[in-house]
Amino acid sequence: MKHCLFGILLTLAATGIAHAETIFVPSFGDSGLQTFNYTFAADFTGTVIIGVSDEGDSGVESFLDLADYGQYLRTNPTTPVDTSSYANAENEFGSDGELYTFALTALAGESFSFDWRFHTEDYDPFNDFAFVSLVDGAQSQVHYAVLAEIAAVPVPATIWLFGSSLVGWLGLRRKA
Repeated sequence: MKHCLFGILLTLAATGIAHAETIFVPSFGDSGLQTFNYTFAADFTGTVIIGVSDEGDSGVESFLDLADYGQYLRTNPTTPVDTSSYANAENEFGSDGELYTFALTALAGESFSFDWRFHTEDYDPFNDFAFVSLVDGAQSQVHYAVLAEIAAVPVPATIWLFGSSLVGWLGLRRKA
């Protein structure tokens, strides 16, 4: 019984590894229309950076539509921007893409939100991603979120599930 519970706990732990705000899009997929929302814990005066980045390749594009701002960001624009200081949910750093930047002032308790849609013509293992960063006037990052990225093949979750089941069965077999 202990081993079965241990297996269940391992399975639950494996499902919580991904960044809570990140939407994983399948290869050649689409996130659909989404809304990002952030509530400030303290007064904020700084910069909002919304971007999309390549992760590992340069021939195929991913796109970030910012419906509220009329912006259409690409991973392979004609004049790319260095996005190597931004990382996806797997902590893989980007290479190039586009950024949309603007100033923002908000009071504690106020919310900032925008609608977005990430779609890609790329595939795993090139985990292109979209992100948002809030940077205060002292150039400190107040908040960073990976909005979406191309989903890695779901082998790790399968391994966790199979492994926890195997541990449970082995535990039951030893007791019998």
